[in-house]
Amino acid sequence: MKLRYLEQYYYGEGPMGARVLPVPPSTIRWLGIPRHRHRGFVEHLFRWWNSLNPRARAFHRLSSWRVLGNIFEAWKLGRQ
Repeated sequence: MKLRYLEQYYYGEGPMGARVLPVPPSTIRWLGIPRHRHRGFVEHLFRWWNSLNPRARAFHRLSSWRVLGNIFEAWKLGRQ
């Protein structure tokens, strides 16, 4: 399996998570995105860029794509 395929899969998994488990309307949002999702994205990016273990680096890379997909879907759902 190619890493690009897995990135697309994890990116597509993000919107599904946002639809299945929507955030409550009272959630604090920054730019229309729930605040806690910003932190998750930055955390995974930082760990991806600074990890020395190749397996951990791949895990955080894919997790970054999942959170990014989740962020875009939460933004779209927040605009409706």
